[in-house]
Amino acid sequence: MGDRLKVDMDRVRDAAANLDEIKREFDASEGITDGYRALIGSGQLADKLDEFANNWRIHRKRLSDDLQTFAEWSRKAVEAYKSTDDELAKVLSAKPENGR
Repeated sequence: MGDRLKVDMDRVRDAAANLDEIKREFDASEGITDGYRALIGSGQLADKLDEFANNWRIHRKRLSDDLQTFAEWSRKAVEAYKSTDDELAKVLSAKPENGR
């Protein structure tokens, strides 16, 4: 059992924070096409832009949910690694009973 699992928990924490930030920025882009209808001039083109925006809204929501899930998984992974590491340290530092 010489193989070891090494996890850089700071990097996993950073990944969770980065995913949170990406989600915030992604969510902030929700109404990006709003207000352009009058500027486009063509009713048909404006309708297509609205159709695209509505479809994108659905997919953006799914992607946003996925980003949130991945961030949560990253945080839970750090907690699990830390808990396992703490338990192993406790077991390894315990003194054997009756000199064994």
